[in-house]
Amino acid sequence: MALGRCLTTALDGILAHVVGVEANVGAGLPGIHVVGLADTAITESRSRIRTAIANSHLPWPKTKIVVSMSPASLPKSGSHFDLPMALAILSAELGAQELPHGSFASFHGSHPGARLDSTLVLGELGLDGSVRPVAGILPALLAARAQGYDTLVIPPGNASEAALVSDVEVLVAPTLADAFAWACGARVLSKAALVAKQLVPSAERRGFEQAADFADIAGQAPAKKAAEVAAAGGHHLMMVGPPGSGKSMIAARLPSILPPLSRAQSVEATAIHSLTGVPGQVIRRAPLVAPHPSITRAALLGGGSGTPRPGAVSLAHHGVLFLDEVSEVAAPVLDALRAPLEEGHVRLARARREIRYPAQF
Repeated sequence: MALGRCLTTALDGILAHVVGVEANVGAGLPGIHVVGLADTAITESRSRIRTAIANSHLPWPKTKIVVSMSPASLPKSGSHFDLPMALAILSAELGAQELPHGSFASFHGSHPGARLDSTLVLGELGLDGSVRPVAGILPALLAARAQGYDTLVIPPGNASEAALVSDVEVLVAPTLADAFAWACGARVLSKAALVAKQLVPSAERRGFEQAADFADIAGQAPAKKAAEVAAAGGHHLMMVGPPGSGKSMIAARLPSILPPLSRAQSVEATAIHSLTGVPGQVIRRAPLVAPHPSITRAALLGGGSGTPRPGAVSLAHHGVLFLDEVSEVAAPVLDALRAPLEEGHVRLARARREIRYPAQF
């Protein structure tokens, strides 16, 4: 019997809690059992993890495997548990062998437990052993900094987000084999800041060139003046006029005259947008969110089964929320804006917990 351990995080809104992933390899019928309030994405990862380990030419334990996630009372969801679970299982299998041999021979060095006990690991595994980008990297970075963990291992696709937080060492693991070799002290991983420099500039230039510019508006002097006053003072703006008079055109270009986001604002906005399933996108300019008039209350404020996702008011945090054809939006939906406008955040009540998302737009 041998025990392996790895650390990761569980998301609670835009906050992250450190979670310990323990894997025990012992006597019993072959199979893997996951306990600790894991959702479907985690329990279904068993076949994905086993295939990724096999395709990485690493040994899979031929006995009973129990994976426990603590604290057990905290709900856990997301595919970022793949990599920490795989590393915990490999660490337990290595500990069960008296001497490294066979597939473990090339990883001979220190036991991976020494590094994994002080490192937070996040990543989704592909069947070929590659590490894919996941949501929640920035909350994990902030949690690591707050609780004294100085190292984070993430997928290459999240390097741009991680570069926003400079006081934590963030390493990039392209594959499961690379991550395990680093844990054993047999390989060096690249830093996220270096990887981000190779990925970010061209994408940012393309986004800047395609952004709608306020300078493109011809005429409309009174409406432009009103929009400039609203942007300068952070005021709300209501535009009334016939179709085709330029209301949507002015609203779509309003973010171009807002100041660039500060580093703290960029971290907050990027953390929120990463929770919607678009990891790796760095928000450096004021976002524009323009939902359809048929939007529901849950889509506007946030919600959903399991862990609630942020709504349009949170995605527009530090930016512009544009409600086109506002008279077509249902009255109860519009009434729901009162609390976010007054408090600057959204509170979503769930059983035994309350999740808050910022909403200053």
